[in-house]
Amino acid sequence: MHLSTRISLAAVLACLFLSMLASSALAVGPAVVTVRAEGLGETKLPPTVVTTSTEPVVKDGIASDSCSGTSAIGALERATGGSWGGPWESSFHQYVINTIEGETHQFEAGASSNYYWSFWLNDTYQESGACEVQLNPGDRVLFFPICYE
Repeated sequence: MHLSTRISLAAVLACLFLSMLASSALAVGPAVVTVRAEGLGETKLPPTVVTTSTEPVVKDGIASDSCSGTSAIGALERATGGSWGGPWESSFHQYVINTIEGETHQFEAGASSNYYWSFWLNDTYQESGACEVQLNPGDRVLFFPICYE
């Protein structure tokens, strides 16, 4: 086999392998996860084991304003029985979480300091929003208020 044929074959195999990895990352299904929410003074939701769903989460009644049921928002929806809220933010394509289990922290632009609901996955702060992050079996999701100053 010529060197160029070997390199081409290796490149094709590498591309196939990478495409299989990418497709498995996108092929997210329901997962058993744990969700917890800590308020400023009390636990709002103790560690709660739920199975995410393929049914999208739509809080405002507008079908296009939806998050995957297999996302962190989907897990929050199931764990709280829907006891959370916030508006859809079209520029971010997700809901802004203002309230969980009756405790509200609404970000106010221009204020010197604000609390907002932070989202962590497996003990790590998430740069992406809870609507974007897809969960895997065994994941641990935590929401808690954090001060932005």
